[in-house]
Amino acid sequence: WIEEYLNTTTNMDSVYEGKVLHVSEPVEPSEVLWENLHLKRPQRLALLAMSVLVCGGLLVAAFFVISAIYNSGGLAAVFISLTNVALPNAMKIITLKFELHKDQSDVQESIFVKLTVARCVNSALLLWLVTDFEDRFGRPALSQVFGILLADALTTPAFRLLNVVDFGKRYILAPRSRTQEEMNRYFQGAIWNLAERYTDMVKTIFVGLFYATLYPQGLFITAFAMLSTYLVDKYSLLRLWKRPPLLDGSLATQSRLYIMLCIYTHIIVARIVFANWPYRDEDLLSRCGWFDCREPDGIDDPPDDAVDGSVWTSDQRHLVGAYRILLIVVTAVAGGPPP
Repeated sequence: WIEEYLNTTTNMDSVYEGKVLHVSEPVEPSEVLWENLHLKRPQRLALLAMSVLVCGGLLVAAFFVISAIYNSGGLAAVFISLTNVALPNAMKIITLKFELHKDQSDVQESIFVKLTVARCVNSALLLWLVTDFEDRFGRPALSQVFGILLADALTTPAFRLLNVVDFGKRYILAPRSRTQEEMNRYFQGAIWNLAERYTDMVKTIFVGLFYATLYPQGLFITAFAMLSTYLVDKYSLLRLWKRPPLLDGSLATQSRLYIMLCIYTHIIVARIVFANWPYRDEDLLSRCGWFDCREPDGIDDPPDDAVDGSVWTSDQRHLVGAYRILLIVVTAVAGGPPP
C-alpha cells in the first residue's frame, strides 16, 4: 500500500499476486524439532518465562553463598569457578525441561543467552556487589579476581581436555556392553554444546574487561585463557567431541553483539572506578549516571594534586571526562543505550 500511495514501482520483483513476499532462508532439516511445530508463541513465551525465573533463582542463591564465604580466603573464587563449570549442564537441563522450541538453533540461542548472562553475572557482577566499597582495591578482592581469571585460563580447559566422562564410557562401560550396537554408542564422542563454547569465550572477555581497571594484569591472563581455550577446543572438536547436527551462523552473529556489550560494560565500569578513586570513604561516592559522573562534595583533606580543594585530582577529572566522551561515542555508534 505504501507503493500505491507513493505511486512507485520499487521492489516489484518481490510482488506475487499483489502481495510483497518476505522470503528467508530456512533452517537445516536436521535442526527442525517437528514435534514442537504445533506450539503457539504465547505458550512458548510462558515456558520461557518460567525458565528465566528458575535461572534468576540460581543466581540469587549464588549471591548469598558468595556473600557468606567471601571472607574465607579464596573460597569464593573456587565456588565461582565451580559454578561456572556446573552452569552449562544446569542451563541445558532447565532449557530442555521448561522450554519447547521449533528447531535446534532456537534451543542453542536460548541456552546461549541464559548461560552468557548467568556466567557473566556469577563471575564478575556478584563479586563486585559483595565487596565493600573501601575494599574493592584491597588485596583480598584482587586475589579473588586473580583466582577466577586463572581458573578460566587453566582449570576449565584442563578439565575439558581430560574428558573424564567420555573416558569412562570407552574404557569402563564399553567393555561390559552386551551388544555391538551398545558398544558403538560409547564411542560416538563426548556430547558438547556450541552455545556453551561461545558463552565460555564471552564470559572470559567480560571478566577480563570488567576488572581491567582494577586489575590490568588480568588482561594478560585473559589473552592466555583465550589461547588455551582455542587450542583445547580445536583438539576436542577434531578428536574428542561428537559430531552435532548442522547449525546456522546465528550464534556467531549473536556472540558479536555480546562482545560489544562487554566493551560497553568495560567503559561504564572504568568510568565509575576512576570517578571513585581511591575508594577510601563510602561517603565520598561519586554520583554516576548513564553518561555523567558528578564529583562528591569537598573534603577537609583533599589530595595533593586536587583542583581548588575538590575531591578529584586533575588527572582523575581528565580520565572521567575522556571515558564520558568515549561512552557517548560508543552509544551513538551502537544505536543507543541497551534497554
